[in-house]
Amino acid sequence: MALHIKDSAVTYSPTRITKESNFYTPFPSNEQVTFNEKQLLPLGLLSTTKLAQDDKDNILIAMPISMAIFDGDVPYIVYSLTDHGWQVDASYLESLSDDFESYGEYYQKAASFYKKHAFLNMSLNEAEDGEPLFEFGGQPELGCNWDAYLWDEESDDETRYFDAIDEESGDNYDHYATREIGFFDEQSGVDFSYLGTFSFSIYVDGGGEGIVFYSAKHKKVLIIAEFS
Repeated sequence: MALHIKDSAVTYSPTRITKESNFYTPFPSNEQVTFNEKQLLPLGLLSTTKLAQDDKDNILIAMPISMAIFDGDVPYIVYSLTDHGWQVDASYLESLSDDFESYGEYYQKAASFYKKHAFLNMSLNEAEDGEPLFEFGGQPELGCNWDAYLWDEESDDETRYFDAIDEESGDNYDHYATREIGFFDEQSGVDFSYLGTFSFSIYVDGGGEGIVFYSAKHKKVLIIAEFS
């Protein structure tokens, strides 16, 4: 798996999603989208009409039920749309957890809070402002732990990468800061594109962020953990 900066410009402007809309459904049920409840905690359902694609299958944004992510044992997990709904890919099943400890309990509290108040924040306090449920589009924040860990230092993209993260001295920062960010899985041949980011804190009180990539061709979602 290797980070790469594409020649194409960022397709979707950054959008902070804080509530339900015609293209985003928070906390979707299994009646709204089929998924494996033993593997995934559903955070949101993103309509592909937002992506301007000829695709009727909406994208499930979900938190894999995996302590390995929070323990730092795995940097990412992939799940896909199958004939039986959204499922974690077979090669990542060993990273899932039977017991999600307090994270699962907090998730249920967060879902109930959103259902009652139609917004969400870290403290689950109705007197405080809502925070983004999902930050869609744009570029992910670079120069962090997640991309440093997954960056392929042998790739031809090295100059692009450092230009994109160095606003002060990057020779082509203004250009590469507007390019689409992707990950290419060399083993499977799947090319993912950045989709958005969500905070672990408002859903499972776990700190950190989930960096979300998506392959429209293969209907696969890649969740990368970021802990700074």
